[in-house]
Amino acid sequence: MSLKSTLKNLVDKIFENWDVKLISFLIALGLWFYIKSLNANEYEIYIPVYYANMPSNYVIVNSNDLPKYVLLKVNSVRKNSFDITKIKNEDIIAIVDLSKGSKDGKYKITLSKPLPSNSVSYSLVPSEIFIDLDTITNTIIKVIPNNENYISIPSSVIVYFPSRMSNQIKDVYVSAQSNNKGLTEIQLPSNNLIKYEPSKIYLSNTNN
Repeated sequence: MSLKSTLKNLVDKIFENWDVKLISFLIALGLWFYIKSLNANEYEIYIPVYYANMPSNYVIVNSNDLPKYVLLKVNSVRKNSFDITKIKNEDIIAIVDLSKGSKDGKYKITLSKPLPSNSVSYSLVPSEIFIDLDTITNTIIKVIPNNENYISIPSSVIVYFPSRMSNQIKDVYVSAQSNNKGLTEIQLPSNNLIKYEPSKIYLSNTNN
């Protein structure tokens, strides 16, 4: 028998009853995926996000919009081979490293330490976030009581703020009750973007 006829017979054997063979293959493939799914588990847990290594001369402008938690999805190769409580016990958190924070952009979120098992894979949702950064600047402003019978101690403070907000920074006005006697402590209205130094001032009634 020639090589050509042998190859022809082999090809004929392969394609003989091809429809039955295809159905059998698809069934076997489906069973394989089903069995694999029985041997695997997916866990989900929310973990806190820590924004680390922020340069001292920068501020996060969109801090109110940033997530405080991210979803950690853990896929185990074998069913019941991973204990989700280990994540809490190991103090695993999500980290955003801002050490290179010199411009706006997307920052990748990573885990603070490896998962306590080699038989798992994981993903984070979201896996990266947009962080809006700006340099911090400062200026001196006056503290002005809304009542002419009072003076502020001190009469001016230093205010720290993102550079882009320069045109929004003005003297700060504070309220005083006309019947107050002695010194009245006032907390200046700081927030995550604007901070005063000192953060507290005192009002003194000049009529006392």
